[in-house]
Amino acid sequence: MFLAARNGESCFDPLLLHYPTLEAAFEDPEHTFIYANSLKVSPVLAPNTTTYQSFFPNGDWVSLKDFGDVLQVNNSDGGEWINLTAPNEANDTVNVHLVPGSIITF
Repeated sequence: MFLAARNGESCFDPLLLHYPTLEAAFEDPEHTFIYANSLKVSPVLAPNTTTYQSFFPNGDWVSLKDFGDVLQVNNSDGGEWINLTAPNEANDTVNVHLVPGSIITF
């Protein structure tokens, strides 16, 4: 965020900017984005949805909703589409995952 404010860099990037060699990263670019180079946000864009899909490139993606939930993606295509549970009234948290190799502090 500091560099974005100071140098005009972006902090909300479509997945394709971080994974330009993966063809699937170019599909539905509005359905997921990377925030501050460290967090992959997968918002729900359709009403009355209980599950939806989001593309995850290869790596270990840690869920920020439940730190014990790690998506391990290792696909010969470079990634795969994963079914995610949409937030509901009891749990209104957007699906956010830590980009492999990133560290954030709370």
